[in-house]
Amino acid sequence: MIDPSQVTLVLVTMGDVDLAQITDHAPPEFEIVTWDNSRRIDYKVFGRYMGALEATRPVVAFIDDDCYLTRDQWGELLAAYEPGVVTGNYLRHDPVWERRYADTTLLGFGSIFDRDLPWLAFARWARHEPLDWEFMTSPGGAEVVFPMLSKCKSIHAGAQWLGEAGQEVFGRANRMSNQPAFLERRLAWLERARHVRNLLAEEEA
Repeated sequence: MIDPSQVTLVLVTMGDVDLAQITDHAPPEFEIVTWDNSRRIDYKVFGRYMGALEATRPVVAFIDDDCYLTRDQWGELLAAYEPGVVTGNYLRHDPVWERRYADTTLLGFGSIFDRDLPWLAFARWARHEPLDWEFMTSPGGAEVVFPMLSKCKSIHAGAQWLGEAGQEVFGRANRMSNQPAFLERRLAWLERARHVRNLLAEEEA
């Protein structure tokens, strides 16, 4: 189990959520770094990678700003940490999601990894594809490429949806997952990332 004092929790937000609902449930030993897209360059979800550049701890954890983990769930994620591995967490057992992401993992329901792993994956991606604005800000892009081009695994610790004013935040119209064609674009990125992974595997064989 990784010592939580070695972990930086990076949050990216649009500035419309009370992040204390997330941080109050996190281990108090975590360093917290926030990239607020309403106050800084709006990198959308890539803001968490920009925030990771500000981490001072050797291990980074991600979680979306519309859910949180309990202390016990964080404990499961910390216990699952492995050097050199991206460990993601599922919200719940879901056969559709588990088939869709069988060869990769999810980052937004809690994930943990060594601080340099995203940049190693992005460097591998850049051998075949551009690191452009679409890569950074589209529904997929870096968020799909990072775990796909890394050694990864998944756990099923679960997560809780974050609610405000009687509404779950993930249901708001401004959430990326509620934008038109979100799923189609994400699935396209999964296939694109798999293609690059397979090209790299042939080169590195």
